[in-house]
Amino acid sequence: MLSYQGTGIDEAGPHTAFGCAQSGDGVAWKKLSDTPVFLPDTGSEQLAEAPNFTAWKGGFLMVYLVNPFLVHSERSLGEQERSGPEVRLAQSTDALRWRDLRLRHLPLGGEANADSAPCIYADKDVLYLWWLTVANDKPVLCHSVSRDGVEWSKPSAQPTSEIDSRPILDARVYPSGDFYLLTYVAETEGEAKRTKSYFLVTKVSRDARTWTRKGPPEFALPQPCVPFMVFTPGGARLYYDEQERTSDGRISTRATLRSAFCPKANYENR
Repeated sequence: MLSYQGTGIDEAGPHTAFGCAQSGDGVAWKKLSDTPVFLPDTGSEQLAEAPNFTAWKGGFLMVYLVNPFLVHSERSLGEQERSGPEVRLAQSTDALRWRDLRLRHLPLGGEANADSAPCIYADKDVLYLWWLTVANDKPVLCHSVSRDGVEWSKPSAQPTSEIDSRPILDARVYPSGDFYLLTYVAETEGEAKRTKSYFLVTKVSRDARTWTRKGPPEFALPQPCVPFMVFTPGGARLYYDEQERTSDGRISTRATLRSAFCPKANYENR
């Protein structure tokens, strides 16, 4: 199953909603509904973004961000100070009808930024929430756990410099038996520092702290995005979106879902 964000622009400005699609082979996808499955209750100057959901106790839980869309120059100083994203958790029994859970103390509530793109998953009876943020002026990877989706543990934080010397974007963590699998986008600058390149990196850990470079090789991405990986008995399948461009070279609101596959034989003995 795939959750995704749709963006439209009309006379009132940009607005967003979430959809859901299903696939039997991971290649051909079909929408569960021709209309959005979830239209979060946002303000007139907010966008709902970065949906990520997991199966949980016979239903589903989704974490997503609500971000302001006005650029800084359009806001007063006071508005800029209050313009951080809001993190929300939503619940569904069938992935077609969603409702927000009004939680006061999600662990990343005061730490999120526009690029947090939180990741949630359930492993047995425990929920795990992962996100990137900045603490003491340093980027860190955080995670918190919960057994009911309401009460969450105090977040742990690891400087991303311990994981990779390059800037890290859009981290995702997946359970795999006794291991944790971490995927993230590493950003590199060209020699002239005017161009940047982006690579999807995979690492493995037993303790969610010491990460080892294993798994599929680095994959070059066309632009910064929020990719996600599905690990199968035959190998790893990567999904990422590539935004289209208008005739004058500007980035469009339209995007194409791309997929790549790495056979297990290419990395299991590395």
